[in-house]
Amino acid sequence: MTLRRRISAIVRFLIACHADARSRRALKALDDRLLRDIGVTRDEARRAAARPLWVRSRARMGSELPDRRAARPMPRRALDW
Repeated sequence: MTLRRRISAIVRFLIACHADARSRRALKALDDRLLRDIGVTRDEARRAAARPLWVRSRARMGSELPDRRAARPMPRRALDW
C-alpha cells in the first residue's frame, strides 16, 4: 500500500469517526419520546454517546467488517448424513 493510500485511508477513517461522534451526540440530545419512536432507550443512547471516538458502530461500517458468522463452520450433527 502506498503512502498516499494509507494517508487517504486514515483521513477517511477520521472523517467517519467524527461523523459517528456527531451522530452519537445528536442521539443523546433526543428526548424520551423521540428515542421511543426509534426504539432506543435512554440508557442505550447514553452508552452510545460515551463510546470513544475511534469506536465505530457495526451498522455504519457496512461492508468494511466481514460477517464473522459466515466465516465459522457450521457445527456437524451426529445424525447429519
